[in-house]
Amino acid sequence: MGEFVKEINNIKFLEINNCHFIIFGISFNILKDYKNENYWNQLNIILDILNLFSDKVNDKMIIDIIFDNENELPNDVSFYQYFLLVFYSFLNIYYTNNQFILIKFPQLFPKSETINYNYSIEINIPKKEITLNNIKYIYNSHKKDQIEILEKIISQIDQSLLLKNNTLFQYNFTCFAGTFDRCHRGHYFLIQTSLLLSKNNCFIGVCSDEMIKHKCSFSLLQSNYVRKKKIEEIVKLNGYNKNNNNIDIKTIYDPVDMAGIEKNLDCLIVTSETYKGGLYCNEIRKKNNIKPVELCTINVIKININNNDKISSSILRKEILNIISIEKLDKIHLIFKNLLIDLKCENEDLISFWWNEIIEKYTKKWKYYHNINHIYSFIELYNKYNNLIESNKYEFLISIFFHDIIYIPSRNDNEKESIKVFNKFNDEIKSNNLNKDKVIEYIKETENHLLEKDYQNDINLFLDMDMYIIADKNWEDYENKIRNEYSFINYDIYKNRRKEFLLGLQKKKKIFRTEIFYNEYEKNARENINNILKQLN
Repeated sequence: MGEFVKEINNIKFLEINNCHFIIFGISFNILKDYKNENYWNQLNIILDILNLFSDKVNDKMIIDIIFDNENELPNDVSFYQYFLLVFYSFLNIYYTNNQFILIKFPQLFPKSETINYNYSIEINIPKKEITLNNIKYIYNSHKKDQIEILEKIISQIDQSLLLKNNTLFQYNFTCFAGTFDRCHRGHYFLIQTSLLLSKNNCFIGVCSDEMIKHKCSFSLLQSNYVRKKKIEEIVKLNGYNKNNNNIDIKTIYDPVDMAGIEKNLDCLIVTSETYKGGLYCNEIRKKNNIKPVELCTINVIKININNNDKISSSILRKEILNIISIEKLDKIHLIFKNLLIDLKCENEDLISFWWNEIIEKYTKKWKYYHNINHIYSFIELYNKYNNLIESNKYEFLISIFFHDIIYIPSRNDNEKESIKVFNKFNDEIKSNNLNKDKVIEYIKETENHLLEKDYQNDINLFLDMDMYIIADKNWEDYENKIRNEYSFINYDIYKNRRKEFLLGLQKKKKIFRTEIFYNEYEKNARENINNILKQLN
């Protein structure tokens, strides 16, 4: 057997795309006794292991919780809700990346479709055995490392807001609604608890774009189409299919909508913030001579255990605005939208979906330089020099958006992965005005800045724009951002690799390949490289 902690620490930074945890053998009888030491030990070992992955999962983490005796599963919704709330609160505090993290109880729901995961981890609680991709490891728990934070989380869970005296799947027809912008762990918690209440039918209302125009940073809000697709993904991973009769995900156009007229509805699910809206829905039902429904209030998840701030979509939007201004973002959005219209893509839902993908991929927290600001700077150069492009400008411009859409510093296949994303995009928009192979060439050649290679003029121009930053007056800021992207590497190792790259540029006859970039920026680039090398030395 290998040592689990050592194995995990050897996994390169942010290299895991999809990770699947199967946690089994949990005793729900022990977990009901919060003062029992075995409770803390069981919960602690799980959260301790999850914490080892806090900076390694790039995209999706699914956690399946399987209790030790399926024949004696708790029938109390509050128990599962409490369990979800502890997990999501912990993950929200400790995970700095906005990965998709879903906690499931697979024995309660229909079987979900099989997903291909990079890593599959089974945690056997009774035996304290861990299996990583079918290889068993020993794990020495850190014992009480997480218990202090767990005690704070649990002490601040308001028991009065947890569902009381509610059994699993006790309501025939449940309903809840919201904006669901940038679905976060609070949304997952709300959806999953609602599914635990729903026996036959569950209506999930997603606010129309018109309804949310008043919200701050409206242009940053995801479209109704994108928001619905995310909810469908969550529901599907819980074992349901959107086409099932019992799950209905639809756009709503006013705050009451179906909740005010559906006679068979027997439960309206609200949060502490939307409770008054639930009361209003019942008033409308009375006016319509329909029986009022029961209101079930679901708790919210905190960002920080030391204050009352909750996780919210507005905070996630503000985090994007900490990276780039709304004015710059709107400018990029307009260019992207017009580009797709020029490519004869008239499907607004498709345009909004891919714009959301651009934002999501270029605002990852590990992208200090290769982020949405890099795209903005690239487009500024495009606007200045696009008269020099000899071939199709659409291909040049679309390559700007996709050349770094996948960028994980520890990997050496970012260009290949970016091409995969572009291929998916190209398959969906089905444009006859785009030379797919040309775009792939642009993206592929961005890894070859050190090569003394003759390219067609447009490729040279693309590479010069990508390399322009080395000549910029803000070279120190650029250098700091590159170092932050590679902060997982020991500084001495980083320094040597960085020097090797810069010396490679320095030895080239021409850093910039086109005449205009060479005349305007070559001198500044070489001065900056000398300054960076001095700093590194």
